[in-house]
Amino acid sequence: MLRTSMNLSERGYGLFRYAPTNLLLAAIRYRRRGLKWGIPAMLILGGGYYFATAICYTIIEREGPSPLYLLVLLFGWNTLKFLWIGPVSLIVLLTVRAQERRQRRETMHAAVLPEDYAERLA
Repeated sequence: MLRTSMNLSERGYGLFRYAPTNLLLAAIRYRRRGLKWGIPAMLILGGGYYFATAICYTIIEREGPSPLYLLVLLFGWNTLKFLWIGPVSLIVLLTVRAQERRQRRETMHAAVLPEDYAERLA
């Protein structure tokens, strides 16, 4: 039973890895250029998915078709993913900028040797 569950999980991961929202989240999370788009994605796409979730749930509450629960689940999951990427990308962006600043400072200090100071003062 456990082996079957693991096999289904692996196949599901391989299938959903190429879903459009997962590709967008990967582009935001794993690329330096994409980190600055985390907050706008959170606000625009997260808000849009939240609105879609609310609309589907309202239709269901007013005696709409019950298969819309699947859309509520999908939209709710995507809402959580996009609301989470905002703070995460901001923290990662600040960390990357601090590392870049540290590397720049180290290269600047390495470029100017103490002998150069002695020559400039003389």
